[in-house]
Amino acid sequence: MKILYLTFAVIVFSAGLSLAAKSEKVDFIDKPQEKKVDVYVGGEYFTSYIYPDDMEKQTLYPIVSASGKIITRGYPLHPRPFERTDHPHHVGL
Repeated sequence: MKILYLTFAVIVFSAGLSLAAKSEKVDFIDKPQEKKVDVYVGGEYFTSYIYPDDMEKQTLYPIVSASGKIITRGYPLHPRPFERTDHPHHVGL
């Protein structure tokens, strides 16, 4: 469990460094029942740190750009029409 939180802290710290120049407020909303932590930057949804029991590793999914476009693929968690269904281990970041 410590590795889980350490990994999350490193990712969030890295994201925070890149956002520091903009001085945007970063908020974290813990949702333990859903096994995720939502991340908001400047009041806008950015990503969720998900750690479900049925996945091999924790991940950031989905990742949303500043313009609001989802930049991570949907498969295998939320497949989209016409999206390739290969590499089920490529989930988020």
